[in-house]
Parts: sequence; C-alpha cells; structure tokens
Amino acid sequence: MRSAAMILGLALVLADAGRADAEYIQYTLRTTASGSLGGRDFADRSLLIVGYGDTSQIVSPSPGIFNLQLFANSVIIDGFPAASFELTGLVVGLDQDAGGVGFLYGPSLSPILGVASRGLASYDLATADGPFEGDTIFAPNPPLETTAGSLILLAPADRSEFSSSVVAGPAVPEPASLALAATGAAGVAGLARRRRRA
Repeated sequence: MRSAAMILGLALVLADAGRADAEYIQYTLRTTASGSLGGRDFADRSLLIVGYGDTSQIVSPSPGIFNLQLFANSVIIDGFPAASFELTGLVVGLDQDAGGVGFLYGPSLSPILGVASRGLASYDLATADGPFEGDTIFAPNPPLETTAGSLILLAPADRSEFSSSVVAGPAVPEPASLALAATGAAGVAGLARRRRRA
C-alpha cells in the first residue's frame, strides 16, 4: 500500500514537471498558379506554400540577407491533397535591399516562389509580420519532388502574398525534469528489485 502511494506521488510530480516550450515561426506564401502535381494538371488554382522554422537558426551571410532552413513544410493546391516538398535544403530567404522574400532550395538556393514588396526593408524573418503583398518572384524550375509526386509550376499569378506568424513548438522537457524522471524510474526499479528479493 505504501509503495503504491509512493508511485502515485511520483507520477503526480512527474506529470507536473516543468517543460520548456519553444516557439517557431510559420511562413506562408499565397498565390494562384497553373502547372501539374503528380501528373495531374491544374490551372489558376490557389497555391499555398507553408514552412516552419526555428528563428534561433536564422543566418545572415551578409548585411540585409537572411536565410532559415525549414524543418517542416506543406504545399497546398486547391483540389489536391496536401503534400510536402522532398527537397534538400529547403529554406525561407529574405533580401531586405532588393525587397524580396520566398522559398528556396538546394545548395545554390534556387528560388521556388517569392514576393517582391517594399515593406520587407525592415523585416528579418524573426518575428510575425505581414501580409506583404507584391509582385511574384518566379523562375521556371525543373520538377520539384513532393510527397504527392512531381510539382511543375508553369505560370503563377503576377501578385502574391507572404506572411509569418508565431506557432507553438513541440514541448521539450527541461534538463531538471529529465533528471527527476530518471531518479523516479531508478526508485521504482529499486522498489521492484527489493520486492523480488523478499
């Protein structure tokens, strides 16, 4: 009975242990486009590219240039199932001087889609901001691999919109919580061992 109370008390302490929650930024580019996904053509459909990044990882290789490697992404085209890019080095990139922001990929940071807007001169990818509306930045790409097949963009709209918002990240246990959990597990294991001997 006493050991059951100890285990219950330990479970309550562990359930209430503090957690360090990280915040992340969601970057969203919205436009209308034509092309194909997985061999199915689409014309003048709503296209949404969403990427998630940890702002503590933003790099600035030169003044006014900011890049952030994304850890998750979605490609949503009206009438198609949601997909994710399967590209190496997918990043969101910003050039304050040129007033451009967008999604890039690969070692040479080839553009997928972006937005040119004067409002980007003071933005640095680290905060929620926007929407920034402006001219679409687009260079024809080879097929871009996604979880729904190859995406071929042929003709995005002349205007696009980019925005960012703060989202809650996954809960990460603090080191003290991990130490407490390990101590509790060792205590329960010791209690079980002592019962087996008795």
